Amino acid sequence: MPGAAFVVGSLIAVLAVSWFAVVTQPSTLATTAWWPAAGIALGLGIRFPRKDVWMVALAVGVISLPVALYAGRPGPLAVVLSIGAGVELVVGTLILRGRNDRLPTLAEPRDIGRLLGAVITAAVVYVLLSARTATVGSSSEATHQRPRSCRALVRDTPD
Repeated sequence: MPGAAFVVGSLIAVLAVSWFAVVTQPSTLATTAWWPAAGIALGLGIRFPRKDVWMVALAVGVISLPVALYAGRPGPLAVVLSIGAGVELVVGTLILRGRNDRLPTLAEPRDIGRLLGAVITAAVVYVLLSARTATVGSSSEATHQRPRSCRALVRDTPD
């Protein structure tokens, strides 16, 4: 189990990198890059046994909430995005630690494959949670109208 200084430092790093992603977000993008903070959070999560990863996920979710609110996300969406960050950490940690609940070594090609699988799976979980909430939680008529093709999506995008 990691020491308190490592845990606090990692949580501060998650907060700082999340905030930095918000303030440096290009104006042409609708969302911020969450993957740097998610990577730090996952690095923290894999240091804990599977039975304790839920507490780490809770801490990451709590830290993510003010950043999501600062980014201008509506309250309910900010809460779901924060929960998504915690769930993403749990999914990635459980995959990486495996059934034997060991710290991954990333020493063999199989370990790298597991890392890739964990990252992709965790990201998909996060995106599905946030996209579904953004679609359901929005009261805008435009949000509920889905384009019939990729061409319609590109055509309807503001310049």
